[in-house]
Amino acid sequence: MYFQKRYPEWQFTSSAAFGTGSEIHVWMIPNKTEQQLVGMASLLSNDEQNKLTKLIDQSTRNKFLSHRVYRRQILSSYLNTTAEKIIFSTHAQGKPFIKEPETALKINSTHTQDQVLLAISNGPEIGIDIESDRVVKNWQAISKRVYPTALINQLMQSESPEQEFIASWTRFEAMQKCFGEGVFGKTADDPVEKLEMVCFELGENFQVSLAWQNWASCPGLHFYRYQD
Repeated sequence: MYFQKRYPEWQFTSSAAFGTGSEIHVWMIPNKTEQQLVGMASLLSNDEQNKLTKLIDQSTRNKFLSHRVYRRQILSSYLNTTAEKIIFSTHAQGKPFIKEPETALKINSTHTQDQVLLAISNGPEIGIDIESDRVVKNWQAISKRVYPTALINQLMQSESPEQEFIASWTRFEAMQKCFGEGVFGKTADDPVEKLEMVCFELGENFQVSLAWQNWASCPGLHFYRYQD
């Protein structure tokens, strides 16, 4: 597995399209209030609307609605259809995919606090993860479950092991999501062929990793910030 650090430049737009080559598009989705999105819940499927009605906390409702609405609106431009006609499903381990309309596009999303990212590829599978910089008190116990000894030792020798753990965890999660595994479906020392990754910071408080597999060459990476 190979990863590199990137410093993305975000373009403000409400739609994009793939070129002729392999590309991955990463979207930063706005987090708006339910009042700002009034009437937009009608774009959701019956299942999504039922989930929304069961959410009590207003902040959670806002994030759920923003994520689902903007995911549909962004994808509608790629799929040449209206947002409400898109049907999503999940694989055995819960990884989402577009069921209708039929498409080769792959999607993956991640969120923490008020940050939501959506990744879309026009080729093989992808996985994306975002984590907030924070102290994880049981990081050593988690590491021992999934990390090889060499990586654990590297973290323990770091000047800021908790922060280094967060960065390494985003890489691990992105790998798991790329392969459609559960959190503990693979360990970090399992052999991984043809998996590459970029890592970057979002603002001052968030670490992000994006993984992709089975591409003969590095795809074009594009970063967009959704703007109404």
